[in-house]
Amino acid sequence: MSAFIPAIPSTPLPGGADPPLLHWRPAERPPALDDGALHLWRIDADTACMDLEARCQQTLSTAELQRAARLRLSDLRQRFLCSHLASRRILGAYLDCAPQAIYFAYSETGKPRLCAPDGWLEFNLSTTADLTLLAVRRHEPVGVDAEILRQRIDPLAIAQRMFSAAEVEHLSRLQGPALWLAFYAAWTTLEARVKRDGRGLAGHRQPEAANVRVALARPRADAICAIASRCLPPPQAWLTWRWQE
Repeated sequence: MSAFIPAIPSTPLPGGADPPLLHWRPAERPPALDDGALHLWRIDADTACMDLEARCQQTLSTAELQRAARLRLSDLRQRFLCSHLASRRILGAYLDCAPQAIYFAYSETGKPRLCAPDGWLEFNLSTTADLTLLAVRRHEPVGVDAEILRQRIDPLAIAQRMFSAAEVEHLSRLQGPALWLAFYAAWTTLEARVKRDGRGLAGHRQPEAANVRVALARPRADAICAIASRCLPPPQAWLTWRWQE
């Protein structure tokens, strides 16, 4: 099934209220990034981008271009190129450098981190369909994951493989939209946690750093996102920006 769930169900998620809907302000450059703050950028990767291939050839790394070339579907390739080009431009604006001057190092699981020009900026990227989110913090690792709310999988089968017994038991009591929202909330929480420290899904049962907090929000009506970080401000305090050229 591929039906969307456009509305927040009345059944609350475990531990609190339903995720708030985020509101996005257009921006061409980021504001100052204070200690303790979270900046979240929305990149609409399906937006037409003039001279995309040529600009990416000038800006992206060889590794990024090779990854894009392996994507045979043109829409997936465009989304990859748009999101990576925009991310470099955003990060370059924070660092006051040209986007092509940014160099990344990668963990064994593929998580990128800045190794030049400076390592003070922490970031993480999530892409689902046409929605890309870029989370940015100062000196504090961060993980972000977003999912479109679609009824296309068996949530309980996945939960039994990946979630705790308590989460499985909670999901087994839910039905309909409440089940799907709770499943995707748990899934994005898991992904954000393992992306924060680079464990990857294979290492999701390994211990993580103390005091890591996860907050959930709606980047748009048909999606949910989770952000994991220490000393994480609540969603109402996030600075949320929509990237525009």
